[in-house]
Amino acid sequence: MTIRTDNKQGSDERGEWGTAAEQRATIEMLKNGELEDVGGKRAWADNIEIDEGDEAGRGVSSTKVRTAVKEGDWSTVSKLCTPRVAAWVREEELYTKDD
Repeated sequence: MTIRTDNKQGSDERGEWGTAAEQRATIEMLKNGELEDVGGKRAWADNIEIDEGDEAGRGVSSTKVRTAVKEGDWSTVSKLCTPRVAAWVREEELYTKDD
């Protein structure tokens, strides 16, 4: 998983992403097992990267990705995810079924 950040407060409607420092702290908490009581697995931390973003400082909303996939809007998925992740989401047909 890649987390893109603009190093500012989150830019989605709720502003829940936090700063890059807060995101790194959360990954550290995950790595240290501090999130196990809420279902966070230590091993996940090794699969998360921080992408500082481009000059536009775009962020990623998993809700927006899921919505775009369900709508078949692969252009939006490609803008929100790295090429490899977008291809994987499409190949695995993630978010195409209601769970």
